[in-house]
Amino acid sequence: MALNPSLSLKKTWQRKGPWRREPAAWVRWGQSAGLTAGFALLYFAPDAWFAEVSALCEQWVNASFDRWQAYGAVYTLVVLVFGLKSLRKHRHNPQQRRRYLTLMAFQTVFAFALPILIPAWLEKDVSFNLDFKLFWPLHSSYFEPNHLDAMRDGGALGRLSLVTGILMFLLVAPWATYKWGKGWYCSWVCGCGALAETAGDSVRHLNQPTQQAWRLERIMIYAVLAWVTFSTTAVLWGYFSGSSTCLGVDIYHTFTKPYAFWVSSLFSGVLGVGFYPLLGNRFWCRYGCPLAAYMGIIQRWKSRFRIEVQAKSCISCGACSAACEMGINVQNYAERGEPIRRASCVGCGLCEVACPRSVLALTTEKQRPEPQPIQFNGQNFQVSTETDVN
Repeated sequence: MALNPSLSLKKTWQRKGPWRREPAAWVRWGQSAGLTAGFALLYFAPDAWFAEVSALCEQWVNASFDRWQAYGAVYTLVVLVFGLKSLRKHRHNPQQRRRYLTLMAFQTVFAFALPILIPAWLEKDVSFNLDFKLFWPLHSSYFEPNHLDAMRDGGALGRLSLVTGILMFLLVAPWATYKWGKGWYCSWVCGCGALAETAGDSVRHLNQPTQQAWRLERIMIYAVLAWVTFSTTAVLWGYFSGSSTCLGVDIYHTFTKPYAFWVSSLFSGVLGVGFYPLLGNRFWCRYGCPLAAYMGIIQRWKSRFRIEVQAKSCISCGACSAACEMGINVQNYAERGEPIRRASCVGCGLCEVACPRSVLALTTEKQRPEPQPIQFNGQNFQVSTETDVN
């Protein structure tokens, strides 16, 4: 079934208002070019370029910051500022308020504060992962030799980082995804998701809900998952065998370095945010994140999570599809009365919020939402025979 003609990619649905016109194409291209150039400089500019910024930080706050600490501070500030805006927008929805507060807390505490406070408390540099919510395969360098050695030599804290990362990947992620869907991480914990849900909220509708985009999504995201899996296998082989080659090729130059540049830096860091104004707020999450792909497989085939729909109540307004940041044509499922169990769904719940008829319900239980007393059959309104109306 084709997407409702009223759902235009040039408009965005406002929950408490009408459709709103988008900026002109040249404006969005300019915004994308500016963001991409800025992030490219941040990731790839020489360290000497940031010496002055570091000196200013040291002068103002009596502490030195490298480029990534400064980046983390700005990133967290953006999440908090736009998170407050999102809290105000969803102030009447307790579930969304809890979700945004959780995202802001995880970003502030785990991604920003702990990696700075723990080394200061220990009075020594810590070169292993201190963001305990970040694990393989999203943290693609987790099992690289330098990081493994740093955790091994890092005492109790290093061992905690190693054990936590392994348990998160092997046990916590599969169990939580089975129980709640991958939204437990993508829409409640993840730092990339925190930026997407807050700063990227106004462009969520730009994730195109087409079959062509869906096919490209499946090819790209599982290709990245396969690449990081094969690369990590080669890295671990080299680490435990003491060899710098695997299958006759150099591990670092064939696996580690290309992935670090093309995926970890260019795709997720530069283009993942730089393309917000053109391709929506979940470009990286939808097309490239290997952790999203890993949990998506579990969600599609084993998870209890799904979005139940009540087709008889659907009026085909298109608000649900416009609100979906993963480019899922929710309206199509709603009109057919088919539960949504897509691997790409991040369980943000905003399709449910956007629906004016309460057609959708995010659930992990084997039940359907209560039918609406007044329903629309495509031509006129009628009283439902499934509901007692006094």
